[in-house]
Amino acid sequence: PAGEFESGEVANMLDWLPHLTAVFTEAVDLAVRMPQIPSRNCWIIAELSRIDENDLWRKYPKQVAELLIYLWKCNFSRYDWHSARDLIDQLLRLSISPKSKRELREIKVQL
Repeated sequence: PAGEFESGEVANMLDWLPHLTAVFTEAVDLAVRMPQIPSRNCWIIAELSRIDENDLWRKYPKQVAELLIYLWKCNFSRYDWHSARDLIDQLLRLSISPKSKRELREIKVQL
């Protein structure tokens, strides 16, 4: 069960998500059920935010939006989010749920 993982293990798994392209949907579904980890530096936000180099947001907008919302709830430092504004703007233009759009807009306001 997800509740048995240590916070360091969860953080390491999160950092691997952008590299698991063949199973990205399933990996995100599992990740967002993990316990929210304490604030620490995490590379996944920066990796996902490289919208010119990483097209996961185009292929899987619903999952990337869900992942960003989960990551926001983990209370990472604002510094970790400095590059996410453009990614959020792109996701808001795509077909994702109204709930996800609302939550992403709330995140963007706080950046």
